[in-house]
Amino acid sequence: MISKAKRHEEAAELRGKAEETAREKAAPSSESLDALSPEETRQMLHELRVHQIELEIQNEDLRRTQVELDAARARYFDLYDLAPVGYCTLSEMGLILEANLTAAMLLGSTRSMLIKHPISRFIHKADQDIYYQHRKQLFDTGEPQICELRMVKPDGTAFWVHLKAIIAPDPDGTPVCRIVMSDISERKFHEDELELTARLIALIKTPGDFRECMSDLVASLQGWSGCEAVGIRLRAGDDYPYYETRGFPPEFVQAENHLCAHGPDGKILRDGIGNPVLECMCGNILCGRFDPAKPFFTAQGSFWSNNTTALLASTTEADRQARTRNQYNGMGYESVALIPLRADDQVFGLLQFNDHRPNRFTPDLMSHFEKIADNLAIALSKRQAEKALRESEAQFRTIFEVASVGILQADPITGRILRCNETYCRITGYPLSELLEISFSELTHPEDRQRDWEIFSRAACGEMPVYFNEKRYIRKDGGMIWVRLNAAFVRNSKGQPIRTVAICEDISERKRAGAYGEMGREVLQILNEPRDLRDSIQRVLTALKKRTGVDAVGIRLQNGDNFPYFVQKGFSRDFLMTENTLIEHSADGGVCRDKDGNISLECTCGLVISGKTDPANPLFTPGGSFWTNDSFPLLDIPPNEDPRLHPRNRCIHQGYASIALVPIRNKDRNVGLIQLNDRQKGRFTLDTVELLEGIASHIGAALMRKRVEESLRESEEALRTSLAEKEVLLKEVHHRVKNNLASIMGLLDLQGQTMESEPAITALAELSVRIRSMVLVHEQLYQSENFSRIDFQDYLNALIANLLLSYERSGDIQVSVAAKGVEMGLDIAVPCGLLVTELLTNALKYAFPADRPRPGACGCKIAVSAECDGAAYTLVVSDNGVGLPVDLDWANTKTLGLLLVKMLGQHQLQGKIELDRTHGTTFRLRFTARDRNMSGDNL
Repeated sequence: MISKAKRHEEAAELRGKAEETAREKAAPSSESLDALSPEETRQMLHELRVHQIELEIQNEDLRRTQVELDAARARYFDLYDLAPVGYCTLSEMGLILEANLTAAMLLGSTRSMLIKHPISRFIHKADQDIYYQHRKQLFDTGEPQICELRMVKPDGTAFWVHLKAIIAPDPDGTPVCRIVMSDISERKFHEDELELTARLIALIKTPGDFRECMSDLVASLQGWSGCEAVGIRLRAGDDYPYYETRGFPPEFVQAENHLCAHGPDGKILRDGIGNPVLECMCGNILCGRFDPAKPFFTAQGSFWSNNTTALLASTTEADRQARTRNQYNGMGYESVALIPLRADDQVFGLLQFNDHRPNRFTPDLMSHFEKIADNLAIALSKRQAEKALRESEAQFRTIFEVASVGILQADPITGRILRCNETYCRITGYPLSELLEISFSELTHPEDRQRDWEIFSRAACGEMPVYFNEKRYIRKDGGMIWVRLNAAFVRNSKGQPIRTVAICEDISERKRAGAYGEMGREVLQILNEPRDLRDSIQRVLTALKKRTGVDAVGIRLQNGDNFPYFVQKGFSRDFLMTENTLIEHSADGGVCRDKDGNISLECTCGLVISGKTDPANPLFTPGGSFWTNDSFPLLDIPPNEDPRLHPRNRCIHQGYASIALVPIRNKDRNVGLIQLNDRQKGRFTLDTVELLEGIASHIGAALMRKRVEESLRESEEALRTSLAEKEVLLKEVHHRVKNNLASIMGLLDLQGQTMESEPAITALAELSVRIRSMVLVHEQLYQSENFSRIDFQDYLNALIANLLLSYERSGDIQVSVAAKGVEMGLDIAVPCGLLVTELLTNALKYAFPADRPRPGACGCKIAVSAECDGAAYTLVVSDNGVGLPVDLDWANTKTLGLLLVKMLGQHQLQGKIELDRTHGTTFRLRFTARDRNMSGDNL
């Protein structure tokens, strides 16, 4: 409304204008006023007063009208701004000229931000054409126009509006568009929901590819919900992978496709009742793990969140019912909704809606989701069941027709075959038309019929859960095969069998392989026994003939350039006279050789032994064997086309139809072959020949082993003889060395007796002691059974006893030895003995003046010890005597004894010598226990 001050201001302005106008009019007539009579003047004044009153009355009416107009205007603006619909005025170019508050709120903006901006920026891209057509029709026809389209707020939120537009002139007469906007999102949502539900159900009911149906379904859900990503999980075994998705990145689908938790062993984890443990929030919804008291769960078991970041920050895994992977939030999805798909109170999948934008869902929207999910689940479960039934039927038909085992249905009373597949026809050798005329008992071998009927009867009356038997069939061609039959019974409501369904498998090869496997084990056992080679091969031959049941078996082994029968059984004498040798001879009786100078072997046996078979020919195996189940057609092959080498055909002429020649190999060289002949056809298969190749390889290895063993026995005998001779010789060497050293010691003693110089006599005596230490080593070796090492404890005991005896100090000084378990070779023992001799001699001579120890010590004691830790030796000689002189540098002294200690320890043994003078004198030598050359630095 216009304020009172404003009205006073306008009245004052108006009065000023009136006075100015009156003055202008009054100026010209001022002379005529003077000529008026008093009566005329009074009349004029009266009229002026009346006119003034009229003006005042009119002015009051005007003021009252203005007040009413202001009030009406205020009511209009209140109604305009606060109307439940949006009002906008648009220019002909579509610019917003005026908008009420409701329009601004609908568009998510302020009025100031709307003015002078095109309204098209708020129109959904997909509906721009609708808007432009609507505006064009309006200005072209001038008739009011109505349409429905989607508009978009600045934050991206889309909503439906009902638009009604008319043409009206603005104050200057320019035509403008006035539109009325009504938010119809809720109505459209409900309409779309009903339409969507009907469309989804119709889609699911429509015959066609199920995956294509699901793809269309997810696309419809995505469009209706407006969410960026939509997915459907369906049960598949123990897991619930995505069956169809729309809008999710491939890496997200790959990471989140499976929900089953796995243990460290890679197996699926299960709960106490055996159900798989499902992870993450999807697993919660599918397993029914939810708490309706939590704001992010619904009472129907759905999950929803408009801000997953805040949810993860404000809740624990206990609140969320399980450990979550947080992949949704990691991919930036703030709005997430998971709705279970139920049928008969069983959850078989879920719907998933994801969006990066927050606040996409409301409780009402979740309720709509759940309604759609319920309707969808009913139709979907039915479609799944129908699909599973069709797939099951198709699988059964496929399995029945293409199964590698025979499948049949029979009358349990008569045993007559009602239906069977092609595999059963191949097993029995009968065409389907003939099988439908006989019973399966007629196919059974006469010797097996009684036992088979007993088992069948017990199973039919319920004593056994199923019928199971292994028996023999007689094929249409008269051949015998082994089959395994598993049968179950279709029963009526009274439990009586009305149909027999059986699976039949030809196990002839397995039976044969079992027999050959037992044969292989028996052959291995024979070959591993410590027997003579000929005896072992003879027993192997017997086992081969018994297990295979063939008429004749032979084993050829190399003997010089030829490969005669080493052992054989079943071949006639005249056959052996001609076939024992394989060497090819020329017309003049000479031996034929190949281009490399090797003797040529003829016939098929020679071809196999020579390794010249052709694996591309069906008569030969990749392992180099020859085999045939019908040899007679080979006689008709032209010589230039015969894959065999100069065949003699003696086996064929002897009536052998089935022949197998298997090479015996030693590493990469053939050293013989196994030959199996039988007059019946069809005695071998490729598998049995390959099993024989394995047995032949064992024979080859055993042959090599036994020959090596014989060679080793001969070598061992020769080595034992040679070793005995060398032991005698080595003993003699040590004895002679010891005697020669003793002779030298004797010579030194004699020389000392002829000398008068005391230093010279002493030097000779010390030299004799040193030689004695070496003599003791050879004496130890001579007396030992091991000539390579001596017991160092025994050696030290003998050495020290000899030194004490030489210096006649045994009663005054106690000498201990600790070297138990230490052994040394000659190269180490000799320098160690010399070193101990020098150190012990010094101790006996100088450590205990007047036979007294160091002050404070108890008794005169010398200790000698040796240790070995496998890597190094440690030799210690210590005494508790007066010790070496303080000013003595033992490493640089010129005395022979300490000089020898340094040379022996540091140079010859390459060790490290340490001297400890703390409590007497202790020399400690440590050197490695490496092998040493006897001819090296030994003294």
